[in-house]
Amino acid sequence: SPPVEVASTVGAGDALVAGVLAARLDGNDLETCARRGTAFAAGKLARVGPVPPTPERVAALVGAVRLHPLGNA
Repeated sequence: SPPVEVASTVGAGDALVAGVLAARLDGNDLETCARRGTAFAAGKLARVGPVPPTPERVAALVGAVRLHPLGNA
């Protein structure tokens, strides 16, 4: 999986929410929304300031996101 270098954590939470919402507005299911939001937040970690990750970086990170069920689900 692509490494995520952390330059700043500022804005990562906002990026996660934005990624989830954008994926949902595109009509995606919850799993896809979680993957895209996580990838968007991970991509934001490498950038300082109000600079989002590139679409190419997000696409590369989406495949590296692993989801695991919690509890007895």
